[in-house]
Amino acid sequence: MPSGWVLTWLCHPNAQMEYMEFSELQGEVTPRMRSILIDWMIEVQVNFSLVQETLYLAVNILNRFISLVPIARDRLQLVGAAALLVASKHEEVRTPTCAPPAG
Repeated sequence: MPSGWVLTWLCHPNAQMEYMEFSELQGEVTPRMRSILIDWMIEVQVNFSLVQETLYLAVNILNRFISLVPIARDRLQLVGAAALLVASKHEEVRTPTCAPPAG
């Protein structure tokens, strides 16, 4: 796929209408796995003190993406982290930084 396809897809005016139930497309990913991922995303949002809108946008990006693209079970958390990163780049004044663990 071309490098800018995600941005093109997110900005597509009819992207909301192209949704389908993600469980129809996903073979390995279940609704329970999605809910566990969203719980993890909430923990990340709290730990990094991100604004609520960042979480809402990240979940929206996640839902839109998994409703259109089949995801392997071992890549689901990576998709959630990427959704949080994209959302934080859009919503946050200062994006979170990752520092090496102390000690």
